[in-house]
Amino acid sequence: MRYPLRLSGGHSGVNSAGHVPPESYLPSVFINPPANLGPYFNRFRTSMPNQQSDGTGTLQTQYTYEPFGYATQTGSASTSSYKYTGREDDGSGLDYYRARYYHPRLQRFIAEDPLGFSGGDVNLYAYAFQNPVMFSDALGLDATCVFSQATGRMICACNGTVIVDITTYSGYGPGKNDPLYQGEPDKGPIPRGVWDIGEMLPRSPGRKLKNPLPLVPRPGNDIYQTQRDPKSFFMHGPKQQGSQDSSNGCPIVNFPDRQSINNCAGSKTLIVVPN
Repeated sequence: MRYPLRLSGGHSGVNSAGHVPPESYLPSVFINPPANLGPYFNRFRTSMPNQQSDGTGTLQTQYTYEPFGYATQTGSASTSSYKYTGREDDGSGLDYYRARYYHPRLQRFIAEDPLGFSGGDVNLYAYAFQNPVMFSDALGLDATCVFSQATGRMICACNGTVIVDITTYSGYGPGKNDPLYQGEPDKGPIPRGVWDIGEMLPRSPGRKLKNPLPLVPRPGNDIYQTQRDPKSFFMHGPKQQGSQDSSNGCPIVNFPDRQSINNCAGSKTLIVVPN
């Protein structure tokens, strides 16, 4: 079982010094629990620790990161191995990302993506589509799902195994599978960027869609540069089997594939790319 570093402050898990005690760690894909339950970590963005303090809340060590994760440490020496995205530095300059090792100096993995081209990137050594500001890849496997606006291909992986590989569509009329229309409400495909995939609902709000998967855009998603409603996107099925006009922007995915995605444990992410 794996555990994340928790944010300090702002929730009931903090101690009297305003820092998160190790016993408040929760199961996740991000980080393994420390062998002993100290010291205390503060973190920001993608679960990487940026400060380390003792039990009294006194700051001991600080970390600063380059965009692709090379860390510089100041303050007291620390034996903690946790660095970029909460992954462990193995002492040789490589970070252990479970599926493979990452080299933050070279800004790349040292082995090919075990998902191959199903990971959604033609560069099998790239970290998070070479865009660490928008994306992160704590497992070394890229995304849960990748959808191409232009081709309609969707590939989803669960724990390193491809569970969905389909060609479908998003958008309506001239905007269907056309990246140039992504800003057009009710016509263009789902906008580029990262979307969190929610748990399957019995019905969508308004009860129009049966068993949809809600899609929630993350900050930086292209939808925020359009007039489209960020709350209007779901992964749902066609009006009827074989229908090619069932989308006003939502990706059309048949129920068995939606169910496979929903049954994958943990958080789920959709990354929409133009090609």
